[in-house]
This record gives sequence, C-alpha cells and structure tokens, in this order.
Amino acid sequence: MLLPYKGEVRVSSPFGWRTLNGKRVYHKGVDLVGTDKTVCAVVGGVVGQSIIITDPTSRTSEWGNYVRVDGEDGRLYYYCHLAKRLVERGAKVAVGDAIGIEGSTGKSTGSHLHFEVRENGKSVDPTAIIGIKNTVGAVRAAKTPAKIPVQTNYSVNGLTICRADDFSIEYCDRKKKNIQEDRYINGGFFGNYKTASGALFTLPVGNLVCDIGGVDPAAEQYIKPYIIGGKLRIGCDNNASAQYHGRKVSTLVKTRSGKVYVADLSAPPSDAIYAISGVPTVRNGDDVDYYNYVKAQGWDESCMYATYRNWLGVRNGEIWVISGKTETKNYIYGMEFWKKIRAEGFTDIICLDGGGSYMRKTAAGKYATVENRRINNYITY
Repeated sequence: MLLPYKGEVRVSSPFGWRTLNGKRVYHKGVDLVGTDKTVCAVVGGVVGQSIIITDPTSRTSEWGNYVRVDGEDGRLYYYCHLAKRLVERGAKVAVGDAIGIEGSTGKSTGSHLHFEVRENGKSVDPTAIIGIKNTVGAVRAAKTPAKIPVQTNYSVNGLTICRADDFSIEYCDRKKKNIQEDRYINGGFFGNYKTASGALFTLPVGNLVCDIGGVDPAAEQYIKPYIIGGKLRIGCDNNASAQYHGRKVSTLVKTRSGKVYVADLSAPPSDAIYAISGVPTVRNGDDVDYYNYVKAQGWDESCMYATYRNWLGVRNGEIWVISGKTETKNYIYGMEFWKKIRAEGFTDIICLDGGGSYMRKTAAGKYATVENRRINNYITY
C-alpha cells in the first residue's frame, strides 16, 4: 500500500478528537497536504462514488468533491475536498493510480485532502492503515517502486530474492525432516496445542487463509470451525495467542482476482484466497518504527530470534520471497535489513517466523529443513 500522494506528505490535522472553532469534535479522517497535488489510490478496488457537490444542503456537502474507492480489502476509502476528480463511478483502480487533484471544495479552510477509511460502517484510523504517525506535521515521502530487475531469482547484499510466481500456502502438521522442496519456506507465527490424546498441533497468530494439507486426525476437530469453503480462515480474535486479540497486524493478502497487497487487518478479507501475517519490516516503501508500530501490533522480541529468516515482499503488485542469514535480532526491525534491501524498491515487506526452523541447500541443490519438529504451514512459490 502507498500513500495517497506521489510526493511528500504533511499531516495537517490527525485522526480523532480535536478542537475546531473552540469546539471539541471528533475527526473521522486525517487531513493531508501534498507537495505534488495529485491524489492517488492507496489500495486497489472499484470506484463506488465520484461526486461533485452542487447542493450545500447535501449530507456530504462538507466533503466537497470526493471519490470513494471500494477497496479489495473490504474497506471504503474516501478522498475528499478534491479540486478535480480523475475517475468515474465503476472504474477499476490499482494502487498508485491517480484519482483526483487536491483542493479546497466543501467545508474547508485551505487546500488539503480529507482522507477517511471506513470498515464495517465505522471510521477507523487511516494513519495506521497507510503506516504513518497520527501526528500534526509528520512529513514522509511516498516511495515509487523501483523498476523490477529482469531476473526472477537473484542475490543482493547476501539476500536471495525470488519472485513467487506460483504462490500458495498450505497448513499441515508433519515432521519437518521429511520435507525437501525446491521452492518451499515455513511461514507464519504459531502456538502449539495438545489434544486430549496428547497429539501436538498448532494454530496461527494473526491472520491466515490457506489450503488444508495433512492434519493429524486428533487435531482436525479443533480447526474444523475455521474451515470455510475448503480453506482455513483464521483472524486475530480466534487464533492461538491472546496477545493479538483485538489488534490489527500486518498481513499479506492475495485475492481471487490476483491482486496482492499488505494491510493492517484484524481478520482476512472475504475475497482472499491466501493471506498470512508477519512482523512488518517495510511499509509504504520505508523502514518501520519498532516501538511505535511493530510492538503496537502485539509482536515482541520473542518473534525476532532466528539464524535464518524468510520475508515476503510486495513490489509492483507481485509477491517476492526474500531469504537470508541473520546475525542479530536487529536484522528484523533495525536498520541492518533496511540498508540491504532499500534500493530494491519494495513497497511492503513482512518477516515470517524463523522459530529455529530454517532452510539450507543440500548437496543435491535442494532446500531441506534443519530441525525435526512439527511444522505449521508451507509457503510454496
């Protein structure tokens, strides 16, 4: 997901309670001012409304001219006070598409964009969705993805980067030492459970939409409530770890239409064919703040220890798998990783669970898991 401008952005009025003309009022969106006045879609979807306000008594007259994008993630995105609309109702838009020009129409005291996001009929904090601080004066440059290299599998700064042309996720419980695949990684963060018979199984933390593989029969009854339409579908409030309940965590989503994006979600969207959560490492083309962003999602340092790491990155609407050896936990949420990857033009990257289970190349050139323990899911690509 990108910011709603191509250039730098300043927050002029944050989301939430504010004082306006001496009155305490609740601001349902965030006011942004861009150096480049072209307003862009932060998520793909369909234009649900494209309105020119001519009636001052209209219920939405205070918004002035506005565009509503019905996002692929199930949310409604409102871009208000536009000087000019560049899309009409029914048009399909992708991330980064120009949809309007910043203006001061409606109830406005100066040129700006009122950016509002609604989920299940309620306004939610848009700054958390686009990954900026909800603070007046915050300035951040919207990054333009770099040109994708010709290679679909290459190395840079000790990291292996591979395009996931056949991306899929499968939940299963079986011994890791039996797995040898060319393109497979372990993904997701999980909690272990034991059934009454003593069988060990796992359920994820965060969000997950995936296929069902070989599951221990003793554990099958425990995941059955979450199998919908042949897929395992679990959100933050019904998974293994209570520390994620009521939270939104960074989740990579692939929809039925093939769209790919990362968003902070409390549950996977209904049109997701695959979704998986991970520690946010790069959002909106920039490094993330561990204490104010990563930790706020519920991730703690216990998620960060591993010898070898796998990340999922999004670049120009495609999924890429990034793998590399880690020296310290700083590699996950500090500057070490960012320095290695920043020139590659990824808009979003999430870090997957290492958990002591990592991949190495065998003499035959295959990848094999090192540790003998039950696994949680495969990501194949």
